[in-house]
Parts: sequence; structure tokens; C-alpha cells
Amino acid sequence: MSTRNLFTGLSLLSVLAFGSTTNAGNLEGPAHFHDVVQAHSVQVYYFQFCNHEMAELTCIGDGDTDLDIYVYDEHGHLIASDLNYTDHSHVHWFPHCPGYYRVEAHNLGCVWNAFHMETN
Repeated sequence: MSTRNLFTGLSLLSVLAFGSTTNAGNLEGPAHFHDVVQAHSVQVYYFQFCNHEMAELTCIGDGDTDLDIYVYDEHGHLIASDLNYTDHSHVHWFPHCPGYYRVEAHNLGCVWNAFHMETN
């Protein structure tokens, strides 16, 4: 099943990548991009979502390490996470207000992981 089919209602207004080689800039509509997170490191992204519609984010790694995803609201409160023992993560939540949400991709492994991230 394609992860693209999971994304239906919410528009990604912009995404900024920090500490990475990817800078997706300002995007309209769903985002999908590739990036790399180094061993024992974290990649941080900021997505702006509309409120009262389900937000979804999927991260699929290259299979080498465990990737965990954390989502924080603009006040720094953890609102969603996927802490399974694979590098396939999926989170969803209902934003309570429009604004930027910080998404962290944590690589828990001893080698880098190339991953694909999609959001609605």
C-alpha cells in the first residue's frame, strides 16, 4: 500500500530543514522528500499545518537502523511519536491550532540512514 494514499485532507504550508543537506523551502500541498540522518543523530524539520484536520507523517528508512519520530507543537509539547523498533514510522494527530510543528527524526543506530518522509 502506498503511503501517498494515507494523505488526504491537510495541506502542508511550508517545511524548513535544519542541520541537513535538504532544504525543501516553502511548499504547497503534500511534501515528500529524501534525506539522511547520521548515526546517533537527529534531523529536525518544521511543518506548518492547519487546525482541526488530521495531520499525518510517514518516515521510511533504508532498513539499516531504528528511526524514531517525535512531533512537538509550537509550545514544545510532545503530541505524537512512533517509537517502534524499525525504521518505518507513521504518526497522526489533530492539530489544535494552526502553526509550526517540530518533527524530529532520531537515528538510534551506529550507521547513517537514508529515509523518505511524506506528509499531507
